Amino acid sequence: MTVIAWDGKTLAADKRACNGTSSSNTVSKIHRWMGGLCGFSGDLDLGMAMVQWLENGADAGSFPARQKTEDSVAFIVVHNGGRVVRYEREPVPLHFENRIQAMGSGRDYALAAMHLGHDARKAVEVACALDCGCGNGIDTLCLQAGPGEVPCSDCGRALNSNEIEFYSSRCETCEGVAHARLDQA
Repeated sequence: MTVIAWDGKTLAADKRACNGTSSSNTVSKIHRWMGGLCGFSGDLDLGMAMVQWLENGADAGSFPARQKTEDSVAFIVVHNGGRVVRYEREPVPLHFENRIQAMGSGRDYALAAMHLGHDARKAVEVACALDCGCGNGIDTLCLQAGPGEVPCSDCGRALNSNEIEFYSSRCETCEGVAHARLDQA
């Protein structure tokens, strides 16, 4: 009951969490960690355990035991360099070469939207409109800025020096403002 989409630049996810027949819970399913971005679909408690496992160094010996037996979480990791991997029942990264990725019950809608040229945020919007298991808002995260770039102060999207005018620039992803001086870029 989730949709997570990666378009090569932005990781986006809906915020709906279902508990039995209730869909009134709102959570964040995507997170920033020291090495990039990550997200999960499935059980919230195990998803957060996977996030913590990654933040603690992704040591194979500390892989959440329930994930090995229940496989109730799909876990995606986007490294700062752009490499995308997933983890399933074992602490072994599964490498995928597709530029676009999606997971969760809204996966097919999101993939179709991105195939038609939409970004990850719009893909999640489409999935939320068509899949009753998705909704309650959208989170987006972008990879950290690299050399010659400044991060958007709202979503972290890397804005290059061509996008920065005077002291701030509008972020196309979240409509936020990246605050930076030109000599910082």
